[in-house]
Amino acid sequence: MRKNTVKIFISALCSALVLSTAAGFFALEKTTANAETANAASQTDALVLPENYENYLDLTAPSDVAVSAYYTAIADGNVIYLYDRKNDVYKKYVHETGSGETQDIIKKLQFSENGYLYYADNSTGANFYELDVRSYEKRKIDAIACSTFIIHGEDLYFANSTGTLYSAVLEEGAMQISALPLSEQPKKPTLAFWNDELYFTDNGTMQTLYRLNPKTESLIPVASFDERIEHMTVGGNVLACTTSKGNFYAYSLPRVEESSLLQCAEGSYTSLAAF
Repeated sequence: MRKNTVKIFISALCSALVLSTAAGFFALEKTTANAETANAASQTDALVLPENYENYLDLTAPSDVAVSAYYTAIADGNVIYLYDRKNDVYKKYVHETGSGETQDIIKKLQFSENGYLYYADNSTGANFYELDVRSYEKRKIDAIACSTFIIHGEDLYFANSTGTLYSAVLEEGAMQISALPLSEQPKKPTLAFWNDELYFTDNGTMQTLYRLNPKTESLIPVASFDERIEHMTVGGNVLACTTSKGNFYAYSLPRVEESSLLQCAEGSYTSLAAF
């Protein structure tokens, strides 16, 4: 008997081009495992640990993963699994929206520097939430509606359903929201941030990766890809991405080209996060 599971792929990359430290990434990969391997522990919130150190959870529709100093969060449908690394325990948070039988799927999540978990769902209007992972208290941020977002320090960059890119400051109460200076807005962008610059994609016929300095308004095309980028993140001076074909790529920055390719892996990778 076999069941659908998701494997957490951990990749450690080193580069002396800009930084001498290592950048690591968590990546979700669709796979299967024997039910006997998962055993009854997967029916609780326990973590199953095979001998090869790959971590398996019994997931149905994983969409994103996020990492903080103490937690790893995995979105699966309308559920968030939180792994407390200090206490070595998984807990499950269910995203309740009060919409009856309709479940609003969590499509994007990320930790902020202050330890809060922010996430967006796929409901009409693409709601945006703040979750305290210690108390499980949730706050809906009515001023934000986004299809995707990235947090850098106290700054939030997000795109709405039309693809328009905005910036805001994460704080209690009113938010100052402004559109980023782009002559044309991207279609279904993927976002990452590094070295005070925003990286984003435009899903045209040939997908293009751009680099934007929000302060100087300098916009530079960086690279083009045959495969559509689904998820993208930066750890140190390494940009990593997963594609529509399920492949994993990692490049050293500031270049994103064949000569700067550090690692590639074919598979069914769906999402990733830097740690």
